[in-house]
Amino acid sequence: MHDNTSKRQPNYAHPTPVTDLYNKHIIDVACGMVHTVCVASTGEVYSFGNNKCGQCGRYENESCSSINHQGAGAPGIIRKLLGKQIVGLACGAGHTCVIDNNGYAYSWGIGRSGMCTIIHLLRLSL
Repeated sequence: MHDNTSKRQPNYAHPTPVTDLYNKHIIDVACGMVHTVCVASTGEVYSFGNNKCGQCGRYENESCSSINHQGAGAPGIIRKLLGKQIVGLACGAGHTCVIDNNGYAYSWGIGRSGMCTIIHLLRLSL
């Protein structure tokens, strides 16, 4: 039997700071099955974890699970949302949705059952 444990990222059994987000003033966090998305007070959105289905909202060639100094996936900014003031977010198992201060919703990731396709057309009233 081949042991792959040396290639796995560590699990943490107690709360552990995400030091790569120090000084970012994170105001909201949402988690999917294998990814995490955070919003800073500036409206910038950071993601990390598994991006296999695009749920991290980062470019395909940009790794969302590169290892940081803590041995965990390193957070990175979602560049497509730069300039938008994000005020809310939610994650499903393999998709992510955010809403900006103008009431526009954005989504990405797995698009099965209309999870990501219809919401692009919605403008929600705040």
